[in-house]
Amino acid sequence: MTRVSGSPDDWNQYGISLDQVKNPSLLGLDDYKFFVYQSCDALPSDLVRECAWERGKKNRPDIITPLQKGKAWLFEQTSYFQPRASDILLNRASELYILQSVEPYFGESDYTLFMVAEDRCIVISCNFRGSNYEDGDNLFGWHDSMLPDLAKAYYWRHAGLSIPVPPTMSAMWARQLPIALATVFENVVESYNSGETQEAIEAVCQRFGDTSDFDEFSKSFRCWLDTRPEGVEGPVGDQLLSYNTEEEPWDQNVYHIHDGDWRNLRILEDPVEALDLYVEHTLLRRHGRFDFLPYSKILDASLKEI
Repeated sequence: MTRVSGSPDDWNQYGISLDQVKNPSLLGLDDYKFFVYQSCDALPSDLVRECAWERGKKNRPDIITPLQKGKAWLFEQTSYFQPRASDILLNRASELYILQSVEPYFGESDYTLFMVAEDRCIVISCNFRGSNYEDGDNLFGWHDSMLPDLAKAYYWRHAGLSIPVPPTMSAMWARQLPIALATVFENVVESYNSGETQEAIEAVCQRFGDTSDFDEFSKSFRCWLDTRPEGVEGPVGDQLLSYNTEEEPWDQNVYHIHDGDWRNLRILEDPVEALDLYVEHTLLRRHGRFDFLPYSKILDASLKEI
């Protein structure tokens, strides 16, 4: 894994260009073979077959339907709730691509849906066919636990966005844009390298009024946006989290940790506006760190705003 260095002011310089995707040797992957598709006509038959099936052992997430229907269909809800972000995705970014990467040892293929904005690849994670939020799949309460405008904007017909850093195009370690495969709170605190993981879990869990199962709380309190590029650790950047429950009442707040300061947990006051501005800032690769602090307030011990 490539370790990204530099201050938050420089994080938007990192990424993978389309030229690198078309020439894997530029990523140090001389033994890999990459194939880039812009239409469904030339796609491998096994991919078409496996994406067409619903969730099962031999299928894949459906990356073909977005390629068939186009980005206007894919980001339709984004255009309603995140006008700045959608303007870039729809009007300034490329059309959609599918990358086939063939590893050299067993010849197995991995497939990725992506687009290019400001000469940087944006990976789009997809669900299995019939498993989108639009189809009524609530992802074990995740979508309803989020603010509805944000859930529809970023998860309606896909599973979120991410910015990969060399050498991999995988969204497995998704960072810098909203993603549905959210990271549990325990892993977030561990990434600060402070040695305070268990203390943080217990303290924040108690603030939510639950002292019965710290591990279960950590699995429910999840980070769906980490502004640090993949490879960056330590108490830096901003992490946005939601409290996920499988039944009502839904929490639907957006919690904010700034520079690893979990003791002063914050809450976004206008998360829809803040996210739209942040995603615009990130997609355009603007210099400097986006400042979430004007949009958030510290909570007191009972999860009330100060």
